Order: sequence, then structure tokens, then C-alpha cells
Amino acid sequence: MELVEQDLGVGGAVTAALYIAPANATFTAAVASTQCCGGTDKSFPASGGLNPQVGAYASTGTGTWTVIKAFTATVSGGGTTDVWGTGLLQAATSGEIAEVLFTNKATLQTSDIITITWSAAIT
Repeated sequence: MELVEQDLGVGGAVTAALYIAPANATFTAAVASTQCCGGTDKSFPASGGLNPQVGAYASTGTGTWTVIKAFTATVSGGGTTDVWGTGLLQAATSGEIAEVLFTNKATLQTSDIITITWSAAIT
């Protein structure tokens, strides 16, 4: 358990999964997906403060950990952007480990902050 946590959270035999990617379009979560948030378009923005970024890893016990990141939206023209879900990746645009679609989208304006926390447990 601890070895898996160390590999995925810190890195070692595999690349750590520390990138959190907010999804700005709805998607169908898929167990066998190799692209974040359901498609080859990846459905996450490359700018606007919501591009995939490295989160902070913290061990919360044997085989359990979190990855957390706060994102600040920078929407041009006074508009809004929606966050429909999130992916956990090993790199900014690849190496998806998991994805989740939120029950309700979050609508953000410039300077709004959304904090995304991934929690994992190996038993």
C-alpha cells in the first residue's frame, strides 16, 4: 500500500500523478479512458487560470494521500467559465490516472477561486 502511494504521490517506479486538470466541458467518465475527461480534445483549458497544474501532495496515513490545488479563474471580457469535473494526471496533458464529473458545474468569473482536492486510498 505504502509503495503505491509513494509511486503515485511522490514518484519512483512510475511518474507521480500530481497534475490536477479542471474540465471546462461536460464528459462521460470512462473506466478505460486514456484521455482526461472523456475525449481526445481533453476538455480542459490551456489558459484562463484553469490549465492543468501541479497540486500539493500530502500523505494522510498508510496508503492514503491527497493532492490539492487552488485555481484562480481569469476570464476575459467579464464573462464566465464553467468547471464540469476534473482529471488527475501524471503530466500536464497526459498520463491520466482518474477523472470525475461533478454533480453540479461550478460557474466562475474572473478572480473566483476553485480548490480541487483528490483523495486516494489503497487497501
